[in-house]
Amino acid sequence: MKKDLGIKLGKSFEFRGEIYKVFIFLVFVLLGSRMAYLQILQKDKYNYLAQKNRVKLRKIDAERGNIYDSNGELVVTNTLGYRLVYLNQRVVTNEQLKEMSEATGYSEDYLQKRIKYGEIVPYTKENILVEDLDLD
Repeated sequence: MKKDLGIKLGKSFEFRGEIYKVFIFLVFVLLGSRMAYLQILQKDKYNYLAQKNRVKLRKIDAERGNIYDSNGELVVTNTLGYRLVYLNQRVVTNEQLKEMSEATGYSEDYLQKRIKYGEIVPYTKENILVEDLDLD
């Protein structure tokens, strides 16, 4: 059994409880309104920032060096290489062939055969016509 200690909370304590409840309610209203402001009214700004932050491109140099055999002879070295890639599948015009021939130094017949019978990379749909071109 519980004993009655005769202590009663006065009106001042009940009033403090009501003030505390109102304060908590206002805090939640403030947080909810801020959340709605950011998610609804500012969504375009933060969507743009998120998309911009999603992918970062960085150039990472490969840590490769020259490869020598057991006799100290140079087997492999690193050099820049360029290649001519044709993206229009198997369709080519005479103007395009002439321009590619002048740029690469290869004959138009050779380039036309590479376009017609060359291997097209499945994922990128690239047709690699010439490997190891000079920068010029």
